Amino acid sequence: MSATPIPLGLAREIVRQGEARLEAIMALTIAAVTRATTLCGVFGAGSIALVAAVLAYLGTEHPIARLLIAGSVTASLLLVASVLAAFAGTSRKYWGAGAIPSELRNWSWSTCGAGTRWSTEEELLDAVGERLDKAIDKNLRLIRREGFLVNLSLWVALAAVIAGPVAYWVPVPTF
Repeated sequence: MSATPIPLGLAREIVRQGEARLEAIMALTIAAVTRATTLCGVFGAGSIALVAAVLAYLGTEHPIARLLIAGSVTASLLLVASVLAAFAGTSRKYWGAGAIPSELRNWSWSTCGAGTRWSTEEELLDAVGERLDKAIDKNLRLIRREGFLVNLSLWVALAAVIAGPVAYWVPVPTF
């Protein structure tokens, strides 16, 4: 808290803006998790389909090793991409707006004057604004980490699409 009391109107506006920002970040978080879980499903389904195709092709009379290797490489990389997307979409602890009433009440009494007076509305709103600022920073760090994992999963999926044909065209020694 600052040494000089913050004007009441300013404190209310800071808290209102902080809550609006935190709500927007939470909406972005929901969209990011939805994107991650969708990619997890798409990459996972592609991997399973390729594994099924490789296993079915393995059962033919004359399987070609290059096709088996290309399918296996692509399926493996798609599985890695699916796992990365799954980690991006896993449940995390996000910080929301608002406060637990009992904690806020205790803080309002014990923090100001060591339990000898109630905090003023300005002091309370200033503290809530600081709490919102910390929550926004923590949530943005989580979103950045999840975004990194989603981008990494997309790059691995792209590598899968490229590595499959490359693996097919690489000469396979015959024994």
